[in-house]
Amino acid sequence: MNLHLNLILESEKRSGASIRMWFAVRTGLMLIPIALLLYLLLLIYQTRSWQREKMHIRDLNAARADQIALSEQIGRQKKMYEEMLTQLEIWEQTRLPLGSSLESLRRSVPLEIQLTSLRLVRTILYTNTLPVARYEMQIRGKTSGEEAEGTVERFLNSILGQPGLLDHVANARVPPGAFLQDREPGAHPLDRIFLLEVLFKPRGRINP
Repeated sequence: MNLHLNLILESEKRSGASIRMWFAVRTGLMLIPIALLLYLLLLIYQTRSWQREKMHIRDLNAARADQIALSEQIGRQKKMYEEMLTQLEIWEQTRLPLGSSLESLRRSVPLEIQLTSLRLVRTILYTNTLPVARYEMQIRGKTSGEEAEGTVERFLNSILGQPGLLDHVANARVPPGAFLQDREPGAHPLDRIFLLEVLFKPRGRINP
């Protein structure tokens, strides 16, 4: 025969359900701050990650802007150099051998003529989209004597027949009204002034 002796008073009896409830509440109260702390740490991490990403994107944009600016600068410099090269090529193709031309001109001046000014005008024209240079020289001078007009005519013919100018000169003339009496104070009645225009052959490529 088994005897069961209950030594716990009714007042000392506790409910197992209330113990589990209290344990759950206590555990929940302990986990809530931990969860909040973990969430706060996650939020801080995400914020810092976002800030780092934002700075990275800003740096990339700045670097891209610098690259674009550099590329534009290189493009402008390239265009400038190409234009310079084009101008040099045009100059090479259209230049007049001025040194030899002036030396030949000096040899063609009669002793009776005194040159007072010399002006060379260069005009760029385009033929078949190619640059062609047109040179015109204006020569002003003085001469004197009864044969002054013949002296200027001799000067003109010397220019047209001078070996150093023959291959370059297309035409030379004294324009109408450009052979005049010198009206300067102290000038002799037989003193004359004149203008002589020398047109050179076009310089440059006419055909592509």
